[in-house]
Amino acid sequence: MKTGAHEKFLEMLGWEGEELNRFLPDWKNAAAIMGLSDADVAFAVEQWIPAYWDLSLNGVKKFIAACIRGVVEIARGGDYLARGDKLIYMNMPAAPVSGYANVVASGGRVHVFYPAYLMINVLTAFFNKYVNKVEEKGESSSLRSPCANCALNRFRMKTGLAGAMPPPTVNWSWGLRCSEAPKTDEMMNGLMKGAWKNVYVTLPHDMASGVVEADYEDRVALLAGKLRAAQRETSEATGIPVTDADVRAAADIYLQYMDRVQTLTDLVMSADCLPLSGGELTLFGLSVEVCMCIDRSYVLDALDTIISEVKERISQGKGLLPSNAPRLACHFNPLCAPWLDKAFRDNGVCLVQGKLFPFADKFRGYLEQEEDVYKAVARIILSIPSVMNMLDEARINAELLTRYPVDGALYGFYSSDSWVGALQKTMVKVIEAETGVPHFYIEGDLWDLSGEAYETRLAIVRSICNYLKISNI
Repeated sequence: MKTGAHEKFLEMLGWEGEELNRFLPDWKNAAAIMGLSDADVAFAVEQWIPAYWDLSLNGVKKFIAACIRGVVEIARGGDYLARGDKLIYMNMPAAPVSGYANVVASGGRVHVFYPAYLMINVLTAFFNKYVNKVEEKGESSSLRSPCANCALNRFRMKTGLAGAMPPPTVNWSWGLRCSEAPKTDEMMNGLMKGAWKNVYVTLPHDMASGVVEADYEDRVALLAGKLRAAQRETSEATGIPVTDADVRAAADIYLQYMDRVQTLTDLVMSADCLPLSGGELTLFGLSVEVCMCIDRSYVLDALDTIISEVKERISQGKGLLPSNAPRLACHFNPLCAPWLDKAFRDNGVCLVQGKLFPFADKFRGYLEQEEDVYKAVARIILSIPSVMNMLDEARINAELLTRYPVDGALYGFYSSDSWVGALQKTMVKVIEAETGVPHFYIEGDLWDLSGEAYETRLAIVRSICNYLKISNI
């Protein structure tokens, strides 16, 4: 019997035998929701994944498989609702601790998904598919292209209004930095005649630039109160009360992932020869950005496996490039452009992860210091670079450049975001002046690089690489 593209895809990632046969229909359903054709899957198997992802590392293979399990779980949402379970959707940037607390409290009867973020990362990283285009100008379920809206909001709106994904029991809409997400959700609720029930957590951009928000008591108290109120409203919708003990248990789950990501980051960034690409290191960071909402053993096993493999590569002196190769810290999501990662590497420069989360020990300290667990979670959230004010974020990025020395830093690809894009252009100057590390900026939209001229991008990459290599002589 001829093996199809979907079967080959799953085999590539470690599925086999009866497990593959059981999983295959659910994967095909998830692929259909994401708009993947058989040809798209065949392209990933035959060309894209072998070119840009090192499947000789079992940890990489296992984590990609965990992402596939994650999107399949999202696609099962309608089945979970049909059997009486509850669904919570979340958007980015958000707090996985709040999501896990609902899973813990419910004993697994509440499923928390980040549908747009996880599915779009899967599409761009492993299939080279971008979703930020509208084919039909009159398409009622999409935002129009001239608005340059974020693909996360486009995807959520398109799949929600088209019925490809069921309305959740409650949509927890985070507006910690971006006000577009709550506005999109409010519009969806109107268009769906109240079927898209929202709970909002928003913060005004009213802090003086440079204030350390995680240490500013009034800001912490404000966000903690909003988190507690949102959880009460969410519990009313799901029928599942969430206690402070549940939130602390959720934080423990989060720290299991965070500890491993910190260990992996320290190993990779401190190695003489870089043992992982920037995209691969960023891949494992998904475990601390979203609720994967799959059996934790899959994610933990992938993290433990890659840590072991990286240690082995370091002990053997193996790396992607020689030890004297320049390193460029990437401050956007390289999962969306694995070809860019490889282009730098092909030109003798290692692209490394620059947009790192703060460290597990810092978050653990907040949980130990605060009697009110919601204040601890608020401080964790306010420590994440994509949430705080510009100079506070610049301070953290400068500290990271001190902890993990690099030869340069790369920003850009946020033309779709009038807030983040503008802040980045200012931060480049601030951090460069403070650290002396040369900073570079490339225009573009990381959610939709399909229309960008590849040769133009490649020319920019070469010029940056030449500068860094000359500077290192």
